[in-house]
Amino acid sequence: MRSIRYWPLWLFWCCFASLGEPIPLSQSLINQGLTGYAEVLEDETGQLTFSDIQQPQYQAQFQAFTPADINRGITRSHYWLKFAIRNDSQTPLVWVLTPETSYIDDLDLYVGHNGSWVHQHRSDQQPFSMRDLSYRLLNFRVNIGPNEQQYGYLKISNRTLETVSIQTYISEQSAFSDYLIKENLLFGVYYGLFFGMAIFAFSLWLYSGVRTSPYYGYFFIYLSWSMLMWGSLNGFNFQFLWPNHPWLFNQTFHLIYLLVAIFAFQFSRHLLGTKTLVPKLDKLLLALIGIYCGAFVLRLFGEYELVLYVSFFSLLSMAINPIVGWLCYRQGNRYVIFYIAAWVPYSLSLVVSLTSASSDGWSRFGMSTLHLTQVAVLFECIMLILAMLTKMRHSSHQLQAEAELSMVDPLTQLKNRRFIEQCTEEFKHAKEQHVELWVLLIDLDYFKRVNDEHGHAVGDQILVELAQILKSECRSVDVAARWGGEEFIIISTVVNHQMAHIVAERIRRLFANRTSQIGNKDIAHTLSIGLAQWHIDHNQEFAECLQQADQALYQAKQNGRDQVVSYNGIKLTANSPQTKTP
Repeated sequence: MRSIRYWPLWLFWCCFASLGEPIPLSQSLINQGLTGYAEVLEDETGQLTFSDIQQPQYQAQFQAFTPADINRGITRSHYWLKFAIRNDSQTPLVWVLTPETSYIDDLDLYVGHNGSWVHQHRSDQQPFSMRDLSYRLLNFRVNIGPNEQQYGYLKISNRTLETVSIQTYISEQSAFSDYLIKENLLFGVYYGLFFGMAIFAFSLWLYSGVRTSPYYGYFFIYLSWSMLMWGSLNGFNFQFLWPNHPWLFNQTFHLIYLLVAIFAFQFSRHLLGTKTLVPKLDKLLLALIGIYCGAFVLRLFGEYELVLYVSFFSLLSMAINPIVGWLCYRQGNRYVIFYIAAWVPYSLSLVVSLTSASSDGWSRFGMSTLHLTQVAVLFECIMLILAMLTKMRHSSHQLQAEAELSMVDPLTQLKNRRFIEQCTEEFKHAKEQHVELWVLLIDLDYFKRVNDEHGHAVGDQILVELAQILKSECRSVDVAARWGGEEFIIISTVVNHQMAHIVAERIRRLFANRTSQIGNKDIAHTLSIGLAQWHIDHNQEFAECLQQADQALYQAKQNGRDQVVSYNGIKLTANSPQTKTP
């Protein structure tokens, strides 16, 4: 009878006799991994119970838990971890057990002491409020007495096909609480930067125009879904966004992966202009987007396993973005340097993390590569903002160059009529400088006859020669422009009418004295100038001043051409000055 009474203790001792050193619990213990302390058993059928694994045939299958065993890849298997923990202090302590990832469906903890076992169950199918600690990951809290050693079995299981990491950590509760303060501060800064960049991207989108610069909008959406993706992977979405809706937390992982990839490619297409620069690659990106949209719809209708693999592939496919950027750079898109710099580290970390998560035993570093990817995505978003700002500056310079080109006459390289009409406000500073503005309206004499007799090419050459004279005679404060056809205009800043007339007369004489040589022919030409003062001090409109200069020009034509006539001023012919009021 006595042997029957003590058989549970004997069985208990046999189960843990081969186990390594127990985890030494102290008030400073924080995130002690079970690797090196525990043994692991894989249950490929998912049918083993706690009573089953205590049988000798299953106890013999437990193997030392090493770093190479942490990542189990995509699997349906359940896993059992066997470990011991000891409190060598003279005070009772509380230890906390947490997994490494947020996407574990169920944890079952069996804690034994002197042959008796206590079972606790935690699941992400339960509301968040049912957790022992208000922590982003599943957790257990267990009391242990002074100088006490406890033994534990931990069952890790998923209800569907999923990537599995079986690393778990032991911490002392007070040390864990101090650790949470630092962790929450770090994540607060991390997501604060994310949120700040999202607001900045949204502001750029509104500022630049919703339709004119769609890549700002796609980046904002991509950034928002990326923030939600990392919120799900870190467990914060369940903790803060939908704590009472476990199904929403569990069913949105793969949908978010797909949306991140979709908007990453849409952003890249519009930022880089792949449709124009690399049309074949643009079609490939559109095809991938179509596949991911189809997978998204399939998931809404209940398909799981196919969407699981497609969603992982969608994240992996984003590693082609540096290649896309490089091909666009080779096509002359020079502002994509920041884009390439953004995607290279993120793509490499994505490949390593996804390969590690989906491959059995490929990585000895557990999910630490995932932390590297989180840092890389933050760097990526900062660099992508710089890429967008660089494109904005490039586009601004391009628009400015186009605007300046639109205000230049292509034949004479003088300013054109549009420039004069848009810059008349800038001349109103003359009122404060106590100088006068004079408008010189110039028209070539008998220019139609030149075109008819010698051809338009000769006429164009004469216009170019006049433009060269105007450039040489005008100062930096003056503006010379081709007004239209054979008409030119000068807005000159001078101290009085006499100086304005001297400028006009010098231009008339230079043009008349310089014949144009066309082959063996010398072609003589003259011009007439109408001169009018722009009374800025009396708030005179430019249109009124221009009309007065046109009247003076008309009078010069009527008087015989090849002369300067001032509106309400002095008229001088080529040979003798005389006073004339039109």
